Amino acid sequence: MSNSVSTIYCAATTAGVDTVANLLFLVLATFTAIRVYALRKSVLLASIAFLLAAVPVGTNFAVFAYGLTGENIFPYGCTAIDETPLHVAKILTAVTRACAIAADCLAAGVTWFSLSRRYDFRHAGETKGTLTSVLLVDGECNMFTAPVVCRHCAMILNTGLIYFM
Repeated sequence: MSNSVSTIYCAATTAGVDTVANLLFLVLATFTAIRVYALRKSVLLASIAFLLAAVPVGTNFAVFAYGLTGENIFPYGCTAIDETPLHVAKILTAVTRACAIAADCLAAGVTWFSLSRRYDFRHAGETKGTLTSVLLVDGECNMFTAPVVCRHCAMILNTGLIYFM
């Protein structure tokens, strides 16, 4: 009886941890959209960046449809068991990475476009700014640039299929 109870708690814990981990991708999506909006003042571009960056949330929740559970395995404790078929996992991984890279390219493109416009027509004769001034738009430092870029470097080294990012 205690084994089945611990398995039930383990499955619930695994589902809870996976849900929280998946929802953390919304933080990255939000900051990507805020960065794009701060630089271009375009709700459309910011919405596109948010939607592209939020794709990992949906694809990572797909493991629940295939039966994400948890089992209490002796030397390791509570371990997530993912029953997602390999061909589905590969498709979800490709879609997720393509959308995340597109969102980051959009944010980088907006940053470079804002940086390249050194002169503003409204303020003739004044230089628009440098890389520092673009990253410090509206008094906020965008310190989330490095983790977003490093996220794609870490994806190459990641061999697990539970998280597609």
